[in-house]
Amino acid sequence: MFRRLVKIVAFIVFSCSSLAFAADEWKVCLGSFKVRNNADERVRILKRYQLPVSVYEHKTADGTVLYRVLYEEPLYDFNTAYLHRTMLANLPIIKHLRITDVWCVYIEPEPEQVPESRILTIKDSDTGAPIADANVNIDKTWDVTTDTAGKAPIPAAVQNGQHSLVISKDDEYVQTEGTFQLEDDSITDVQQISKAVDHNCIVLVPLSRKQQQE
Repeated sequence: MFRRLVKIVAFIVFSCSSLAFAADEWKVCLGSFKVRNNADERVRILKRYQLPVSVYEHKTADGTVLYRVLYEEPLYDFNTAYLHRTMLANLPIIKHLRITDVWCVYIEPEPEQVPESRILTIKDSDTGAPIADANVNIDKTWDVTTDTAGKAPIPAAVQNGQHSLVISKDDEYVQTEGTFQLEDDSITDVQQISKAVDHNCIVLVPLSRKQQQE
């Protein structure tokens, strides 16, 4: 009886989700565990009843690793995901196994891979250390924040040609202006106004040093 009902509901789930079409992705979680073996055991049991589930690792903000059992069917908005969540939660086998932690999970998109040729690096002019969390404004249109390595990827919307730059970091560094040239998806020339510059690298002067000079 359980297997037959699972097949029926699985067909309904597939039919509904195949109509959805959007950029976001959601899944239904059928359990979250701190121990991988526990998650694998739940997958083994659910697959016995032909439910397509897999274990996905999830790292929380504090670094804790959780093992989530996710229904594999991709869903493309919260309302559709919630409908699937309701149907799965009401399956006889789910109730029989007393699985109550059934909820919707938003799947974070994979970060866009930017080629090194489209990345500017921002460094401290005194120490040469990369500057994280600096704001890089391009053409007074796009704002990019540097990562911990001081890298600022040029957005895909920025096309070939010459572009202006304004780089700042709170009250720690002197606001610096510059330009760069983009050709064939690569930065070919970087000009930093009155500052030294390495290839694809702009240095910022600490505000404390500028104040000392004045």
